[in-house]
Amino acid sequence: MALSDTLISVSESREPSRLCQYVHELAGMLHKYYAKHSIIDEKDAQLSQARLFLIVAVKQVLGISLGLMGIKAPDKM
Repeated sequence: MALSDTLISVSESREPSRLCQYVHELAGMLHKYYAKHSIIDEKDAQLSQARLFLIVAVKQVLGISLGLMGIKAPDKM
Protein backbone atom coordinates (compact mmCIF):
# COMPACT_ATOMS: atom_id res chain seq x y z
CA MET A 1 0.00 0.00 0.00
CA ALA A 2 1.27 3.47 -0.78
CA LEU A 3 1.84 6.03 1.95
CA SER A 4 -0.99 8.19 0.63
CA ASP A 5 -3.42 5.26 0.83
CA THR A 6 -2.23 4.46 4.34
CA LEU A 7 -2.74 8.05 5.46
CA ILE A 8 -6.26 8.09 4.04
CA SER A 9 -7.00 4.84 5.85
CA VAL A 10 -5.52 6.17 9.09
CA SER A 11 -7.58 9.36 8.92
CA GLU A 12 -10.82 7.60 8.01
CA SER A 13 -10.48 4.87 10.63
CA ARG A 14 -8.89 7.11 13.26
CA GLU A 15 -6.38 4.37 13.96
CA PRO A 16 -2.91 5.93 14.08
CA SER A 17 -1.44 2.52 14.85
CA ARG A 18 -1.91 1.69 11.16
CA LEU A 19 0.81 4.21 10.34
CA CYS A 20 3.11 2.55 12.86
CA GLN A 21 2.39 -0.81 11.26
CA TYR A 22 3.06 0.62 7.79
CA VAL A 23 6.45 1.99 8.89
CA HIS A 24 7.36 -1.29 10.56
CA GLU A 25 6.45 -3.31 7.46
CA LEU A 26 8.27 -0.94 5.10
CA ALA A 27 11.42 -1.02 7.22
CA GLY A 28 11.22 -4.81 7.32
CA MET A 29 10.89 -5.05 3.54
CA LEU A 30 13.85 -2.72 3.05
CA HIS A 31 15.92 -4.74 5.51
CA LYS A 32 15.20 -7.98 3.63
CA TYR A 33 15.98 -6.33 0.29
CA TYR A 34 19.22 -4.84 1.60
CA ALA A 35 20.31 -8.18 3.04
CA LYS A 36 19.68 -9.95 -0.27
CA HIS A 37 20.99 -7.39 -2.80
CA SER A 38 24.12 -5.30 -3.04
CA ILE A 39 23.06 -1.73 -3.60
CA ILE A 40 26.15 -0.86 -5.62
CA ASP A 41 26.83 -3.17 -8.55
CA GLU A 42 30.20 -2.31 -10.06
CA LYS A 43 29.25 -4.07 -13.29
CA ASP A 44 25.88 -2.38 -13.77
CA ALA A 45 25.72 1.36 -13.15
CA GLN A 46 22.08 1.59 -14.20
CA LEU A 47 21.05 -1.07 -11.69
CA SER A 48 23.08 0.68 -8.98
CA GLN A 49 21.33 3.96 -9.80
CA ALA A 50 17.90 2.32 -9.61
CA ARG A 51 18.71 0.72 -6.27
CA LEU A 52 20.02 4.01 -4.88
CA PHE A 53 16.82 5.70 -6.05
CA LEU A 54 14.82 3.04 -4.19
CA ILE A 55 16.82 3.63 -0.99
CA VAL A 56 16.32 7.41 -1.21
CA ALA A 57 12.59 6.99 -1.84
CA VAL A 58 12.17 4.68 1.14
CA LYS A 59 14.21 7.08 3.29
CA GLN A 60 11.86 9.92 2.33
CA VAL A 61 8.72 7.89 3.04
CA LEU A 62 10.08 6.75 6.40
CA GLY A 63 11.10 10.31 7.26
CA ILE A 64 7.67 11.69 6.42
CA SER A 65 5.93 8.90 8.31
CA LEU A 66 8.09 9.25 11.40
CA GLY A 67 7.62 13.01 11.31
CA LEU A 68 3.85 12.59 11.29
CA MET A 69 4.20 10.43 14.39
CA GLY A 70 6.43 13.02 16.09
CA ILE A 71 9.55 10.84 15.89
CA LYS A 72 12.86 12.32 14.78
CA ALA A 73 14.67 10.04 12.36
CA PRO A 74 18.42 9.66 13.00
CA ASP A 75 20.83 10.99 10.39
CA LYS A 76 23.13 8.01 10.89
CA MET A 77 22.80 4.52 12.25
